Amino acid sequence: SPTRAGTPTPSASRSTTPPPPDVTAPVVDGVRADPGELDPKGCPYGAKSSTVTATVTDDRSSPAALTVTFGYTLDGATGTVRMAAAGRGVFTGTLGPLSTPKRSARIPIRVTAADAAGNTTTSASPVYVTLYHDCTPG
Repeated sequence: SPTRAGTPTPSASRSTTPPPPDVTAPVVDGVRADPGELDPKGCPYGAKSSTVTATVTDDRSSPAALTVTFGYTLDGATGTVRMAAAGRGVFTGTLGPLSTPKRSARIPIRVTAADAAGNTTTSASPVYVTLYHDCTPG
């Protein structure tokens, strides 16, 4: 019996054009530190640590794919603390407890965020935490 040759169905063509590269850095906003005044570690009263909070958004990377840190300088030495996602683009990290400074110091804190493509941005202006040289009296 004769067989019919069917017309071949065209296959869907796939685009081979890759998406444009991610060149937009994350946005860092709403940086704050609470409390803004600390006693050095070992003091019996007063706060010894401060929670640093920032909102970070990115055009492509999810919060889980962002690397967020804050940096600070105290007595000429710099420190960096990794921040953790706390929901809805909010990241938190802890400053302290810190050793007694040579004298009371106003510590500048800046938040830096990097997306999955390696684009980075740092908060425009620092927030400050004061670390006292003496303990808060009880």
